[in-house]
Amino acid sequence: MSADAITATATSTKTGSTYTTAAKSEFVNLKIGGVLVADQSPDVNTKIVIPGVAEVFLNQQGVTSVDHQITVNALRVNILSTNPQQLPTGVIVVASAQSSIKTVTSMAYGNAYGTQVDVAGVLKSGATASVTLPCGGSGGTVRSSSVAGLLLPPVLTAGAAETSAASFPTATNNKAVTLVTVAGVKVLNDVLTVDAVTSKAAADRRGSTLTTSTAGSSIVGLKINGKAYSGSLKENTLVNIAGVGTLTLNQVIKTSSGIEVRGLSLTLNTNVGATLKGTTVNVGVAKAGVYPR
Repeated sequence: MSADAITATATSTKTGSTYTTAAKSEFVNLKIGGVLVADQSPDVNTKIVIPGVAEVFLNQQGVTSVDHQITVNALRVNILSTNPQQLPTGVIVVASAQSSIKTVTSMAYGNAYGTQVDVAGVLKSGATASVTLPCGGSGGTVRSSSVAGLLLPPVLTAGAAETSAASFPTATNNKAVTLVTVAGVKVLNDVLTVDAVTSKAAADRRGSTLTTSTAGSSIVGLKINGKAYSGSLKENTLVNIAGVGTLTLNQVIKTSSGIEVRGLSLTLNTNVGATLKGTTVNVGVAKAGVYPR
């Protein structure tokens, strides 16, 4: 089975008091067993059986009344246990899209991630174990992500990172909470080491009143150049590391709609070996907020 391109699109629309949903799948040169079976858009829920091998569904669509949601899987393959290639049974989905519309009294947002490095604007690593609240919030469902570790020597190495995000709407308020924990952090080899970093951000809106919190955030086992740190861990504590840069502990950034917590944020004010001046390293970042409707 092969294709030059596969696209899935889902749309939910509200016009006045009317809701509509639509979806489509598009294929370019889809072949099964060398035979062209789809070019452009096939009919909804087209089923092709490969005897004894698999069931193939094209443009598979499903609509639910909850939040006017529609889901489309452009290509779904159910591998049968009788396949002569003795492939493991299971399901393969390629190009899936989902859309929905939810009416809310306020809009919760937030994200959390374990680590991210920006090498002086030249190179930027992806946010590890990233989790984000969907548009409209999670409705009480906790979303989570995790990674076993990160190796980005000599700038950063870290152990397991776990994140979660959830929102809790009611008739009178809406609350967003994000959480991240990162273990075994080393920055610039042993210039900066930490046993564990936990950042928690919470925002609760009741009408025009917003309450934010970082309760539950912590930094455990911090060492700078091999020496245990015994100074303050209060919000936005600055520590100058000679010949390296500025370290911000428990950095808190507040806005009119929410709050962001960065457990550790290091900015280099000089080149350190091959690591460029201006490089920033963020560890344990959690952001939560609620916009008024």
